[in-house]
Amino acid sequence: MQKLWLRSWLPDVIVSYLDNSTRPEFPLLYKAAKDGMFADVSEYMKNSEVYSKYYEDDYLPDDTKNNIVFRDDLDGVYLWQMSIDEIDRSLEYNADEEYVGGMYIQKAIADDLGIDTTAINTQEDFYDLLVKIKEGGYTDDNGNAVYPLGPKYWGGSVDALKYIATGYDWGVSDDYNLDENGDVKHIAETDHVYDEINFVRKLLDEDLMNPEFFTMDSTRAEEVSKNHNSAIIADVHNYEEIIYSNDDWIPLGPLNDIADDNKEVVHGKSGRGCMAISADAENPMAQSMKTMTTTMPLFSAFICITMPAGLGIYWIATSVVTIIQQLIVNAYMDKVNIDDMIAKNLEKVNKKRAKQGLPPAKVTQNATASLKAIKAEEEKEKAAEEVKKEKIAKQIEESSKYYNTNAKPGSLASKAAMVQKYNEAHDKRK
Repeated sequence: MQKLWLRSWLPDVIVSYLDNSTRPEFPLLYKAAKDGMFADVSEYMKNSEVYSKYYEDDYLPDDTKNNIVFRDDLDGVYLWQMSIDEIDRSLEYNADEEYVGGMYIQKAIADDLGIDTTAINTQEDFYDLLVKIKEGGYTDDNGNAVYPLGPKYWGGSVDALKYIATGYDWGVSDDYNLDENGDVKHIAETDHVYDEINFVRKLLDEDLMNPEFFTMDSTRAEEVSKNHNSAIIADVHNYEEIIYSNDDWIPLGPLNDIADDNKEVVHGKSGRGCMAISADAENPMAQSMKTMTTTMPLFSAFICITMPAGLGIYWIATSVVTIIQQLIVNAYMDKVNIDDMIAKNLEKVNKKRAKQGLPPAKVTQNATASLKAIKAEEEKEKAAEEVKKEKIAKQIEESSKYYNTNAKPGSLASKAAMVQKYNEAHDKRK
């Protein structure tokens, strides 16, 4: 019953984040696919210029192919990535040492400072690097002073804190972790959250971080990155053009979390965005009505059983009376002459209008005239269509007879002459 109710409210199309099968959305979408709530789109994909490529060997990332789109435990394609990078940018770096998403630093600045970017792993290392960048007096493409730390490539957000303040990231699951006594606590119940806040304040106070780090819109954030106004981009992916199109940027870190783990790795091409189509998308309204027809009687029976008996009796009695009433009305209307009904109503209206000193209404005459006009127009169109058909048939017969009589079979020239002769003869008859 719950499944039927959910299907009645399922939208025609579902679009969701699903970069990989480890996303939290995937288990729910996967269950819906297994339960038959999504349509199989495999035939549409095969006939698509874009999505037919998904069937080519080595086109899809392994995770996308085996765990999302073409699963062995599904009899079709119910979830598919809407965008797959043509080039596998993630393989340009060693996934065991570096990562796809996170901080990137200008290579020229890193080379000038003579630092090993992969050795920046602690909050202290990171802070010292920002200080060195500021003291270096570097400028961007427009001659403006460079901010040691800029916002993420897509605009200001607190999301980037997971890269720049990882050392204070205490949680293992939505900021929850176990304390030294084995008790579950949220980061807000610990000193880690205050350490993170104080670290960010320190960077802002010492002008080591762009003051618009958390508020900059995406257009401007992209601009300051491309103009090299940020020595370090807080978060960008290596499949973005700014990274793979040149050698200006190299990965930085990553920083260790409190467990001294710094692996932030994504293997293979990125599959960004996922789409699914409801199994009932062809006629969602009809399916909704069908579902209501199925579920409402069951729901009504449940209410009658669980609620006081008087309510059930009232409900059933009301339904029975309504059914009988509708049957009586239908039987009466079958016997009623609509024209007579209109005439009687018009007579009543005109009596009232006469008392008010108004001229009689002519709705019936107009309506009748309109109906007659419509009927006449339909008959006229039908007759015209018949005349047209007869004319065409006659022309075909005449042309066939003409060609059989006068045309000389054989050459292309004779066939052209046939057409010319018929046209000449036809023009003369006009």
